[in-house]
This record gives sequence, C-alpha cells and structure tokens, in this order.
Amino acid sequence: SEEDSMGSLHRLIPVPPKKDVKKAMSLGGRNKALTFKAVLISAYPEDADRAFIVTFYPNTDETQVHEETVRNSGFSGGRFLQRGHHLNGETGQRFKESDFRVGNEVTIRSAKFLLTEMDERTRRIVENIPPDYPCIDLKTVIERIRSAVREKHTTVKDMFRHMDSDCTAVITKEAFENLLWRLGFDVGEQEVLTVMRHFDANQDGMVSYNEF
Repeated sequence: SEEDSMGSLHRLIPVPPKKDVKKAMSLGGRNKALTFKAVLISAYPEDADRAFIVTFYPNTDETQVHEETVRNSGFSGGRFLQRGHHLNGETGQRFKESDFRVGNEVTIRSAKFLLTEMDERTRRIVENIPPDYPCIDLKTVIERIRSAVREKHTTVKDMFRHMDSDCTAVITKEAFENLLWRLGFDVGEQEVLTVMRHFDANQDGMVSYNEF
C-alpha cells in the first residue's frame, strides 16, 4: 500500500546523529578547533624534518591533518588527512578532547604523531573545559605538586632550594622536570608548560619557586 511504501521510504532516510547540546554550547560553533603542531613518529630518516598541524574539532569530533611546507624536506606539504570522523588508532574509538594535549602521541590512520605545541587560541579554548584538561588548569597542577611533596614530609620551597645551588630563587625548566620525576610525580609536558607559563614571568625558561 501507499502507506507501507512511505514507511519504507522514511526508514531509508538517514537519521542525523544526536547532538551534544551542552558541549556545543560550551565549545561554540562547528569550526571551533584545537590546533597543535606535531611531528611524525617514524623509523624512516626522511620523515625526521616533516612538520604537521593536527586539528581536532570538539563540537563534531572530527580530525584533520595538514603537512607544513619545509624547505629541502623532499615533501611539498598540503592536506595530509581530510577532515572527518577518524578513529583513535590506539583505542578504536572516536577521538575526544582529552586525547589532544602537548606531549601526547596520537595515531590517526596508522600514522603516529607527537603533539609538540598548542597555539594560543587553543590554550584559551581548553582553559574553559578543565574537567577534560586538568593538565592545563594551574590550580589543579600546583595542588598535585604540593600533594606529592607533602608525601615526602617536606615543603615545595625546601625541595626547590635544594636544587637552587646559586640561591637565585629560580631553577631551569629541565631542573623543574627532574625534581618532579624524583618526587614520583607523573608529569606530562603540558603540565610543565602550564606551570612555566605562569611562573616564568619574563619567559627566560626559569621557574620562580617563591610563588609556590
């Protein structure tokens, strides 16, 4: 009957996916993007100088990869992977916001990338979603450091002073990272950058520990 035919027709029309309204409101429009510089993790020497831009669109869970033009690299650059719903090669699931942070490795279509840097616009976006990015929330990072130090029955300043042989009240980024590892603090590159960004006021690569 005509009614049956119309019912069959409606079943053939694809139903659009349900939208996460709450996420859409917090993250903005379809083109709100998290943008990271990245390098290709590869065993081939010719890939060593290649540079990429990995972009994740939180509102649609889409990912794209663009290869930058690097002189004398032998690669022309351009679109490496078209924007789309690509799966996380490690989990088999769609990517989510927390998969993308500096220092993370992400596998997209069998290509593994190391995320090395986020742009300022991306940093401002992720600061508004701290539940997914505790590594970029300054209060969270500092409290984790303080908790790790308390377990050693000492204070943050005492630990820093032990490494500050010149009594300058500052230590290098590398010394800061080493201190955290010695504390047994599972520190990520993004967490170190979060602290550096706040306490390295003159951007000389030194942390002023008096602020702790």
